[in-house]
Amino acid sequence: MTHNNNTVPPRKHMNCLVRCALILSLAASSLSASGCGRCEKPRHVSAPELHGGKQESVLKGANQLVVYIDSSQSMQGYVAQAGSETTFSRTLQELRNFITLVNPPLDVIVRRVDTSVGPPLNNTVLSRASVDQKFFNGVDTDLAGAFDSFQQAGGAAEAGQPARFHVLITDGVQSTTGQDPNLSCVAGSDQLCVRRKIFDLVNAGWGGCVIALRSEFNGRIYSEVNRAAGRPSVVPYEHDPDDPQSLRPFYLYVFSPERDALERFVGTLLERLKPLAGGRAESLRLLPLSFRYVNAATRAEYLAPQQNRPRGLLVRQGERPDIPEFTVEVDLETSSTGAQPFAFVFTLPWSQSLLEVGSPEELVQMISWELRPVHPSQPDPKQRYPEIKYVRAESDAAGRPVVHLTAQWLPNQVGDTCWRGYRLEGRLRPGQQTPEWIREWSTNLDTTRESGNRTLYLESTLLGLWRNPVIEGQLVAEAVIVVGAP
Repeated sequence: MTHNNNTVPPRKHMNCLVRCALILSLAASSLSASGCGRCEKPRHVSAPELHGGKQESVLKGANQLVVYIDSSQSMQGYVAQAGSETTFSRTLQELRNFITLVNPPLDVIVRRVDTSVGPPLNNTVLSRASVDQKFFNGVDTDLAGAFDSFQQAGGAAEAGQPARFHVLITDGVQSTTGQDPNLSCVAGSDQLCVRRKIFDLVNAGWGGCVIALRSEFNGRIYSEVNRAAGRPSVVPYEHDPDDPQSLRPFYLYVFSPERDALERFVGTLLERLKPLAGGRAESLRLLPLSFRYVNAATRAEYLAPQQNRPRGLLVRQGERPDIPEFTVEVDLETSSTGAQPFAFVFTLPWSQSLLEVGSPEELVQMISWELRPVHPSQPDPKQRYPEIKYVRAESDAAGRPVVHLTAQWLPNQVGDTCWRGYRLEGRLRPGQQTPEWIREWSTNLDTTRESGNRTLYLESTLLGLWRNPVIEGQLVAEAVIVVGAP
């Protein structure tokens, strides 16, 4: 049989169809891989980084507590006299009672701090010091030497290990008549030297915090400013029983080589000290130098506007239990109509003891917010991606942080529409906000009785300590935002 030259043989016709189908299939797969298939909504674009677990302690301490008492004459006015009591005296008594409740029990010793750090004494000294003004007869206050001794093993401590807990009780003012070349301290009130010694502890991995209290006072203050100028240094001071603001501050510097153990220790100690402040929040404050500021996962929710609802924007919250996750669908028309606003409100699980640092509103002011894209890791320049921008943060009436953002599609873009993932993070920036109580309790001039209710150079000392690597940049809030077209 002869075939027409213009007719394709059946077998060749089938082979042609198969080849064409294969080419079309490969082309479709290629388009899918480079287009919509690769731009599907991502899942779990970021894992949580905020954990409420224990802080791992690299260092270990011996089962011992050392209490250091500033025994200089400037402390006499804090001691209760016959027929009266003071918060300072009750604190010393309560500290001894508290020691008996610590489990496992600690070996407790007391050391005096004046021209130097004295030898170990029995803890019954705490009771004596609470009622006997004559105990406080030192002429100097070597706080730098006390902090320098924290890392030394002594007493019943295991070989090579410092005590697990150290508590230094003082009016907070370094005062030495001579220069100490071993500590690099100049004579007088060298607070920079004290701060350096505390930084040595923090940089070595120690945990620390400052508990500040106000107490009744009737005695003499020794002006370091007057002494440095060669003038008489004694300034008589007596608090006004009708004015809580006239009470004189004193401080418990609490440190441990075991950070997690320190948080528990301080939390329990605070519960014992709060009744001594007479229910006055302004008479008991805390400044943590190494604590976790939040102790659980962040909670957040979309803050729907009551009026002027944004057009072309839909926000939905996911169900992830480990981190707040939101889906934001933004209309393509925003490329011409402009960015659409939205906001999230965060509930932060502040550690309970940290509420003594300041009000929730003050704590929120210490947070710096950052928004950064995390998906895709390398955006395809041939695709279109929506953009979210951070606008501002503020506090609501309950002291919770409210973070304002905007979303839109940028103009003059071409390509398939794709999803993008962001992380929103809040981190501590102590330099942004000074706790109000530190400013109120501090003075740079101790020459008159009007400054008797404040502490010389407190602000520069404490803020310098607070801005340390453990606190600076600590993560306290996080959320994930996935944004795309409807």
